[in-house]
Amino acid sequence: MDDTAANAPALHRRGVIARQSGDNPLALELIGRAIAIAPSSAMLSNLAAVQAALGDLDGAVASCRAALALDPDSFDARCNLGSAFMAQGKTEQALIRYHEALALEPAAAEVHYNIGNAWRRLGQLAAASSAFRQALALQADHADAHNNLGLVLKALGQADAARASFAGALAAQPHHADALVNLGNVLKDEGQLDAAADCYRKALAGKPGSAAAHNSLGIVLHAQGRLEQALASYGQALALQPGFTDAVVNLALLLLYMGRFEQGWNLYRARTRALHGVMPPVLPFPEWQGEPLDGKSLLIWPEQGLGDEIQFCRYVAVLKRRGARHVTLVCKRPLVELLRSLPGVDAVLPLDAVVESAFAVPPHDHWVMLLNLPFHCRMDLGNVPTELPYLRANPARAERLAQTLAGVPGLKVGLCWKAGKSYLPGPGRSFGLATFQPLFDLPGVRFFSLQPGTRDELLQAAGAAAFDLGHEIDALGPPFEETAALIMQLDLVIGCDASIGHLAAALGKPVWTLLPAVADWRWLATRDDSPWYPRTRLFRRQPGGDWADVMQRVADRLRPLVES
Repeated sequence: MDDTAANAPALHRRGVIARQSGDNPLALELIGRAIAIAPSSAMLSNLAAVQAALGDLDGAVASCRAALALDPDSFDARCNLGSAFMAQGKTEQALIRYHEALALEPAAAEVHYNIGNAWRRLGQLAAASSAFRQALALQADHADAHNNLGLVLKALGQADAARASFAGALAAQPHHADALVNLGNVLKDEGQLDAAADCYRKALAGKPGSAAAHNSLGIVLHAQGRLEQALASYGQALALQPGFTDAVVNLALLLLYMGRFEQGWNLYRARTRALHGVMPPVLPFPEWQGEPLDGKSLLIWPEQGLGDEIQFCRYVAVLKRRGARHVTLVCKRPLVELLRSLPGVDAVLPLDAVVESAFAVPPHDHWVMLLNLPFHCRMDLGNVPTELPYLRANPARAERLAQTLAGVPGLKVGLCWKAGKSYLPGPGRSFGLATFQPLFDLPGVRFFSLQPGTRDELLQAAGAAAFDLGHEIDALGPPFEETAALIMQLDLVIGCDASIGHLAAALGKPVWTLLPAVADWRWLATRDDSPWYPRTRLFRRQPGGDWADVMQRVADRLRPLVES
């Protein structure tokens, strides 16, 4: 076809057809030839869409501006300019263009949808919800609007409404892979693991290249104890999307659970890059990368839960043995006094005061994240630092409690039954106090609550088997101080996977920890003992079993101790 003025519209039409069929390079050539002959706003707007599809965002912006110069009222040019700005990360500018387009065509469902996406990216969830609902009021079968509204509702904590939105997306488009994954995520969070896995597999049947579906399926398989299958799913996710940080972190946790520490600790460092991961500090000195520490000062930055801080603070002594001159430990305020008993620590600073700049952090040679210490110290199953105890209770508090309990007969057992949420879906780490009833029926045992705010609950559940301190634990001092002192007077601590168990174990006391069938990574996959705490014994819930079965095994193990 000759490039003449008469043929420009035909070249443009052929270019649009090529774009619709997915041949963007041919579309770019044909529309470009048409524009060279007789440019129009429509041609330039379509050229911008092709350029954006090919990744030439600057070119797309320039073409949209040229289109608007020819026709200031071009709806398509404003929409495409907004989309180009979104792709460039210029969300506020995109919103301006979308609203300009909406002024020209208020009933354009796609523009309302795009506005919803922009508000969602900016974190304005209420505005995003309103925009998606406007799009759906205009086009009830807009599957992407249903899906993205569901994501907003899930972020707002409205799980039932989110599920309904994902179902709406699937009603409009039954094989919508993203909606299947998102519905699966809601079901996963509710512990409906089989139904969630079914959603992910349906998503993969229609979209085998979905890294998100492979990653989410891996999480469910891990929670179901299908470890090798979970490894394969994470591997697929990373083969499809090598920079998929969430999949890297999930794979790391699985490898650690399987005892493959060298690879697991290395990959676990990616948690600071994950979407909802650990936030590293901003400090005026460099992060430690494992260099020699002879004569150096090091600041350790806390992360995750109180149990993590108690478990990994032991590495202070390792760092001092490796030549560190000065080690500062930052920790959450409830642990400050307790961690000052840690061997080798030179200073302990409360995290809230450091973050709020209540005092300046003294200069150090390096800083390091707490849970990166095993990686830098080349930790494996054969060299876990297990010197116990590495924490100590306040001597004065311990002595006062020793006097209080001096005349109490029988085996003294501390209990905890409430824990935070597990990183895995399914049955959690907590269980009701009624689960302990087989223990309460054993003669010769007195039980103590180790959790603040549970005094009345234990007295009611255990009756005469409970010992009443006369007040809530830790009411007479800083958090964990009285708890630590009480633990030192006990013969045994029994409970769920929580910080209390870590505290008791770090104090050198015997601990029996009750775990779900697939437990947190630190307890490994099959052991009934712990490389971290030699005096801890693990009681695992059987797949398909319940906590009553676990507690009966605990009672059977406890009975001979009482009798002896």
